[in-house]
Order: sequence, then C-alpha cells, then structure tokens
Amino acid sequence: MEYNTNNGYVPQVQPKSKLVTLLLCYFLGGWGVHRFYNGKIGTGILWLLTGGLCGVGTLIDFIVILSNGFKSKNGMPLRNDLPTWVIILLIAIWVVLVGILALSGAFLTVIGGLFSSLLG
Repeated sequence: MEYNTNNGYVPQVQPKSKLVTLLLCYFLGGWGVHRFYNGKIGTGILWLLTGGLCGVGTLIDFIVILSNGFKSKNGMPLRNDLPTWVIILLIAIWVVLVGILALSGAFLTVIGGLFSSLLG
C-alpha cells in the first residue's frame, strides 16, 4: 500500500488486462462483456441491448483497445500484457471467417442461379 499524507493509506488499484479485454471484445463484444469487465456498466448495458451498436461499436472498441486508447472506468490505461501472436491469430481468424462467409454467399448465388436456369 502507498501512504497518502492527506487521507492515510490508499489501496493500489491494479489495471485491467489488455489481453483479457481484447479477447472479451473479440468473442463477446456484441454483448458488451469487455465493457462490464472494465467497470463500464452503463455502456455495457447499451452494448448488450444494441448488439454492440450493431457491431460498429464493437469494431471501434477492438481498434481502440489495440491502439492503447481504451481505459477502464477509473481512467487507468489497460495493463499491456498482449503478445503480438494473439493479435495476428485474431486477425487471421477474422479473415478466414469473412472469407468463408464471402465464399458461401458467392456459392449460394451461383447455385441459386443454376437452379433458376434449370427450372425456369
């Protein structure tokens, strides 16, 4: 504990983990879990009710967390315990998922076109 001459002993507040915050944002950001974890209850409820503001707020939070701009409710920056490989892995997973969705959409369009030409 640190001694403050005005108020006596002041407990040290440990900063929240950047790694945990980023993972919560990535996997559960639409429900605002990363905001609840950092003590931001009001915006956590807003994210929960709006699906992370339709995903846009979650994407912005993800970028802000990576750029060291995200702070916990008490204004403390997050503890930088984020290894580079985690960032690369998360981005790779995102790219693969977007690719699968894009390909499945294109695949369904081609199959739909084939069936409509065969039937019509």
